Amino acid sequence: FYLFAIASFVLTREYYFSPGIPLGNDYLGWVARIQQFSENNEMLSVWSDWGFGLVQPFSAHIPLSLINSVVNNPSLVLSITITIVLFVTFSSMYFLAKHLSKSTLAAVLAAIVFACNQYAFSRFASGHLPFSIGYALLPLIMLFYFHILNERSRSSPIFLLLIFWVITAFTRLDIILYSIPL
Repeated sequence: FYLFAIASFVLTREYYFSPGIPLGNDYLGWVARIQQFSENNEMLSVWSDWGFGLVQPFSAHIPLSLINSVVNNPSLVLSITITIVLFVTFSSMYFLAKHLSKSTLAAVLAAIVFACNQYAFSRFASGHLPFSIGYALLPLIMLFYFHILNERSRSSPIFLLLIFWVITAFTRLDIILYSIPL
């Protein structure tokens, strides 16, 4: 896992050391929403003043805004989040491939290919955080599903439901469809 942590930081190092904006247009929207929600504890309100106003559903903005209320740097909070999501992408595919192949080398190679392909990188580069969260958790969904089928574990359905809740709460449901290669 040290390899995945180092690779995640190396691949996202420009987010921390570049003077410019490291991602596409969605990055600016995330930074603006995190900053707005962290001002005056708006992340705890059920109503948002964003745009014309709307009921605020639970989303990734809320925990990121809570962190930003302490750090007070939404760009740094988002950059750290992207690094963590990339680490989870590596790790989740490693666990799935290790379960299916029983080979550490095959699991490491599968994790590298899954996390470092152009399809995933284009989403990170565009600042598509909801897609990245869904993409990172997809192997864990498959892993817990296999555990449910093979081992009749009582805890696997709970973890599977928890992952589904995270994907539903932190992303839009249509984003999950983007995770499925055609």
